[in-house]
Amino acid sequence: MNRLFLFILFQLSFSLAFSQESNKVNSTIDAVTVYRQGARMSSVNNNVSIPAGTSEIIMENVPASINAQTLQVALKGDFILLSASCSINYITNTNNPQAKKLTDSIEAITERVDWISQQKEVFEEEQELLKKNQSLQNDKNGFSVQELKNLADLYRNRMLEIRQKVTELSKKELTGTKTLEKLKSQLAEWYTSNNKPTGQINLQVSANQSTNGAIRCSYLVDNAGWVPKYDLRSEGLGKDIKLIYKADVFQSTGFNWDNINLTISTGNPSANNDRPIMYPRYINYVVANYDNSLSEVVARDKKDFGKSMNMAQATGEMKLTSSPAMEEPKPLEATIADNDINIEYELAQKQQILSNGKNHLIAIDEHALPARYQYHTVPKLDAKAFLLAKVSNWGQYNLLAGTANIFFEGAFVGQSTIDPSTVSDTLLISLGRDDKINIKRTKLVDMSKSSSSGSNKEDRYAYETTIRNGKNIAIDIEVLDQIPLSKNQAIKVKLEESIGAVYTEEYGKLLWTMSIPAGQSKKIKLIYSVKYPKEEQVAEGNQ
Repeated sequence: MNRLFLFILFQLSFSLAFSQESNKVNSTIDAVTVYRQGARMSSVNNNVSIPAGTSEIIMENVPASINAQTLQVALKGDFILLSASCSINYITNTNNPQAKKLTDSIEAITERVDWISQQKEVFEEEQELLKKNQSLQNDKNGFSVQELKNLADLYRNRMLEIRQKVTELSKKELTGTKTLEKLKSQLAEWYTSNNKPTGQINLQVSANQSTNGAIRCSYLVDNAGWVPKYDLRSEGLGKDIKLIYKADVFQSTGFNWDNINLTISTGNPSANNDRPIMYPRYINYVVANYDNSLSEVVARDKKDFGKSMNMAQATGEMKLTSSPAMEEPKPLEATIADNDINIEYELAQKQQILSNGKNHLIAIDEHALPARYQYHTVPKLDAKAFLLAKVSNWGQYNLLAGTANIFFEGAFVGQSTIDPSTVSDTLLISLGRDDKINIKRTKLVDMSKSSSSGSNKEDRYAYETTIRNGKNIAIDIEVLDQIPLSKNQAIKVKLEESIGAVYTEEYGKLLWTMSIPAGQSKKIKLIYSVKYPKEEQVAEGNQ
């Protein structure tokens, strides 16, 4: 018996010695680093009561989408961290004023309907009692006519009163029940949209004595990010291009970012950081299947000559699309940290970004890009001159792929795309058409002819392009044209005249670069011939 008592006492002492107090504390999101995909959030509580011994601290009000593997905990105070984990709280917003108002109304109406139901039950029981005792005589005594009349009147009047009361109570009960259903529906709808699960961080800590301290937890969430956007502004020829770098931030973490320290990072923690591994590839004979057709087809590489002729793409030009004009934003003051693999913009001004998934545009940086202006035209495709701003060594600005709004001399020109993946060191920005430069490409009929010699036929083509500068200043312009490329050894293409042009034989591209004084014109001539078997027909195309 004594041994059993000692064992129980030991177990009780052991349980008391290792029991833990659980302390729930609120946390505040005070800092966020948003990445291209995902964000690192920081939740803090600067005044946490830590009891002596081992205890559990539960930090509430953190996103449910927290990535537990990325959790980091920093402590300030005379206590140590034993372990940290994450969990989800599915019951939240219990003290919300709107939810409490609905809950209180439901409770009050439920009590009222219940009381009405009890009153109905009493009247209905009285009614049953009257029905069961409607016999007007007993075994010993009979009733006189007057007594019978009095009893009948009493029975009738009371039954009518009861039925009237039951009818009134039934109407009140029905009204209360309908109101109760509406309130319950409203409460359910509110909980569906507002009472979403939240996360909580469970910390096991230990302290030699009771103390106060601060706890900061940082972690990654997926449902946030930002998209780079740009404004490119030019005040005229010879002026630098002003580039305004903007971050289009969005988040739906379940918590509004109110008055937070925001950092924009070009990094992407969700990207695959494993280096690519190349495995051996083998080549063998192609095996024919049962119907004598090849089971595999070796495709011949095809070059898209139409695309290669687009000089702008070959040198990194941005394509124009229409878009509404935008006001020039002022970049926020920011501290820029150029790390080894990413860049971070720590904004000096605190930010507020709602958890609604909508975009929040922030200007984070600004550059003055030295630009060289030149006109560019491809008369064969479009007899218009386009003003280009050429920015050299643009890789130093660490730009990301994104859309850009183009403004020239205060007017909105269009929308383009910045693509840093281009290998060119020159960025071309198209500033739109200039109607003061007239271009005309005509076929010289007297020099274009066909002739036959033996088994071959030769077609000769001649074109003249006239460029007139209607501006009051001299311009530099480049003119792009082409001759076809042969895909058959029997078809011979020969360039006969292209004075002043740089010829790129691989693409059949010809480029003239010239200066034209104000109010003057210049002409260029292109002549080429195509020789092919007389019995065949030829045609130009992109394939």
